[in-house]
Amino acid sequence: ELRESVGLSNDTTFGVEIEFEESNNVEIAKWLEVNHLTSWYLHDDISLKRGGEVTSNILYDTKETYEELNTVCSIIKKQAKSLNNAGGHIHIGSQIINRDSKNLLNLLKLWAVYENIIFRFSYGEYLTGRRNIDHYAKAMHDEFINIYEKYKESDISFLELIKVLKANTKYQALNFNNVKQEEFDYGNTLEVRCPNATLNPVIWQNNINFFTKLFTYAKSLDFDYDKLDRRYNIKKDNDNLYSMYNDIYLRQALELCDLIFNN
Repeated sequence: ELRESVGLSNDTTFGVEIEFEESNNVEIAKWLEVNHLTSWYLHDDISLKRGGEVTSNILYDTKETYEELNTVCSIIKKQAKSLNNAGGHIHIGSQIINRDSKNLLNLLKLWAVYENIIFRFSYGEYLTGRRNIDHYAKAMHDEFINIYEKYKESDISFLELIKVLKANTKYQALNFNNVKQEEFDYGNTLEVRCPNATLNPVIWQNNINFFTKLFTYAKSLDFDYDKLDRRYNIKKDNDNLYSMYNDIYLRQALELCDLIFNN
């Protein structure tokens, strides 16, 4: 069910990009206005067939946020389709990792070790990733491991590490190109790009819950380096990554859940 809250801290912020195809954008714009959804914005998306997207302003873990999300999904569902080309990106305020280089390195390692679980979960109601996911949300397992190994013993600052990560394209599963020097600047986010699009608000809420808890764990004082190290050296063949990410690895998935969730 759609919950009133998923238990995030008051300083956790996020935003969503709801992509869709075969849309009647005129009607969507009209009904957003009728429902006084002034902090949700409609855009055309030329990468999709008769495509569009609705983006949110900064959101918090409140009943009002999820009620609005539910209404927005209902409006879009009547005027468009969520097909196999569209994505469902989530932006999470970079303060979630305290803008600390150690926490950021922890996040890179955590993501790399469990990337197969992360991708499979983010497919939502689908069994596989959307078409062209390898172009718009590139898997980062090998690259994150290489960066982690290079800087794990260094005294690199948070912003210096962000510069290293920004050397990559934004079209990767976890994008750092929106992180800015000013801590509280608008749009200062970590962008998760691997989720498939959905018009189901419960899946949106589940994705928000999962990724915010994943990022929060990266700064945990109980970060389990030993457990991650035991899985760390599982090298994956890049040519087979996406087919492997369609599979369910139950033990590894439960292991990740035990790390990032408290119930």
